[in-house]
Amino acid sequence: MGLSKIFFTETRPPLLVRLCGGSRAAKLLAARRWRKLLNYSVAETARWLGLSCLPAKPYFLSLEPTDNCQLGCPFCTTRHGTGEKHVLPYEDYEKLLRELGPWLVRAELYKGGEPFLHPRIVDMIRLAKSYGAEVDISSNLNVLPPEGAQGLVRSGLDVLVASIDGATQESYEKYRINGSLSRALENAAAIAQEKRRLGSSSPELIWQFIVFRHNQHELEKAAELARQTGFDQIMFRPGYMPDDAGVQAQWRSTLPEFCGEKLCSEDKTCPWPWGGVNVFSSGAVSLCYVDFTRRQDIGEASRLVAEMKRGEFYAQARKIICALENGRAVAGEHPCAKCPSFGKSNFWV
Repeated sequence: MGLSKIFFTETRPPLLVRLCGGSRAAKLLAARRWRKLLNYSVAETARWLGLSCLPAKPYFLSLEPTDNCQLGCPFCTTRHGTGEKHVLPYEDYEKLLRELGPWLVRAELYKGGEPFLHPRIVDMIRLAKSYGAEVDISSNLNVLPPEGAQGLVRSGLDVLVASIDGATQESYEKYRINGSLSRALENAAAIAQEKRRLGSSSPELIWQFIVFRHNQHELEKAAELARQTGFDQIMFRPGYMPDDAGVQAQWRSTLPEFCGEKLCSEDKTCPWPWGGVNVFSSGAVSLCYVDFTRRQDIGEASRLVAEMKRGEFYAQARKIICALENGRAVAGEHPCAKCPSFGKSNFWV
């Protein structure tokens, strides 16, 4: 199968698929994951009914193995060079998976840091896969875990997104500061070769190319490199950047399809309080990606899940989102009341 070229802003699922809960329910049914299917269906029903108490367990895990990263990308929220670096203890991860694993549909093991810098990232993938969850990782691919390409392929990882924003070192390192294009491509090639050797279709290898002004002329060259390296897809997307006119004038692409801010969704809804768990490498747990209040701790996993199902903070979040979905303004200090990303960065499963 040849390389598939996709554009991030055109990946929204068809209306019929979204109305039917995506292809996820069908996949769970085909795999005979009855418990997951029931829990997922109950959670989605609660979401569409606007219930403030959750009669199901969360089915989507977004987790940051570490906030450490060897690169210095200008617009990344990860701290560079200063502050304490965190590595989530594997024991805490195990504890959380004991609570959530039987219900998990999907786990994203990445956030701001480089996940392959976690010393037990392959074990983390294996553990999530042992519970039957789909596991995705996004990496700068300047490093592989100690188990190398073979360990990654054998781990059962479903999707690996490689962030590579350039087809030459000169353009690549303008944003991926301290990064090596050749090293990223060598690591991707090693994974593709190992997939062929083992006869494995996973992980699906996706080259993510953030389009800026300085690299917008390299799209076709990048696609050819992706084909030669063994990627399954190359995805072009607009870049997020600060709301600063000077910065945007320097960085923003002039191509019409990439000159706007990236959007993950246009549904004008938010499933986070009904389906998601958001865990940082420090052990802090927040409502979603953009809630920086981080009100709970991963250490007491059973209490955490109980709080998410029936706690007042989450119940209030669900009420606020229902109001926003109906076009009603909401006042107050709750993070959902003033969320800048409502309807723009929803997860898909």
